[in-house]
Amino acid sequence: MFIIELTDLEPGFVQKSTETKECIKTRSFDIDHKAAMYAYYYKDHVQIQLMKYGKQETNSEDWKIIKRFPILLDDININKPVRISHNLEDDYLNIYLGYQNKKVDKKK
Repeated sequence: MFIIELTDLEPGFVQKSTETKECIKTRSFDIDHKAAMYAYYYKDHVQIQLMKYGKQETNSEDWKIIKRFPILLDDININKPVRISHNLEDDYLNIYLGYQNKKVDKKK
């Protein structure tokens, strides 16, 4: 499995998503050319959206796979989700995580 961060390659999409979602920043990833993952950073939480391409169904097992790669989201603790929901209509997972910038906190 390979995961590629696309944030720097999609500046228009990232800017529009950040404005639309009214978040501080947005990151985007391609997962094995089979799924997309977006991280929306807010002041006190991060919302991860995970969705598969095509007609493949998204489920909680997909999040378990992502959790094996904590380096991707090294500034947040992905092991303590506050809430996970499945949008059945659009078939994507929403994972809500408390946000505490670990890079900043290490300096304290």
